Amino acid sequence: MEEGNDNQKEYKMNRTFFTEMYVAHYTALVAYLLQFTKDQTEAEDLAQASFTTIWDKREKLKISTSFKSYLFSVGYNLFVDSVRTRQKHEIFVEQVKKEGLDELAAEPDDSLAMKLKLLENAIEELPDKCREIFLMHKKQQIPYKQIAEQLDISLKTVEAQMRIAMIKLRGQFKQVNINLFCLINSDFEVRHK
Repeated sequence: MEEGNDNQKEYKMNRTFFTEMYVAHYTALVAYLLQFTKDQTEAEDLAQASFTTIWDKREKLKISTSFKSYLFSVGYNLFVDSVRTRQKHEIFVEQVKKEGLDELAAEPDDSLAMKLKLLENAIEELPDKCREIFLMHKKQQIPYKQIAEQLDISLKTVEAQMRIAMIKLRGQFKQVNINLFCLINSDFEVRHK
């Protein structure tokens, strides 16, 4: 294989060529993916993943089109995969939520009230910033990205704080066999509006 420009059919995937392709096509790929994602961060993540995928497979890769066409195909396929994964996750979440709500509906009201009180107490015990982020997301239904912007922190910090909150809350509720997910996503929101 010989090293060539973007119009050749075979490419020598060395660092120099790959860097040139990254510089030449990254912005266009992000713009292309943004048409589907409607989210700048997700489009950038998918573009980065597209280049990473090609780099990781460079030894076995035989591209029969232009590099740009192949790159955009990889990006689109990663987008489709992410949508499928998200849909599967949403179906699973809805199923768990329904099962949990059915369980909660079958419980006596005083038992549910006790569990909600336990949840409120557990939330109060969270560290201040963790509690604030948790309540913004669960009580006010604010998306992670918007929380990050409002608090002037990174999206990764929001995700980490939510993860910490859920781990701590799950730990509190393991002993009393409560479907925490359903409490948080149903009655808790109603009581705290």
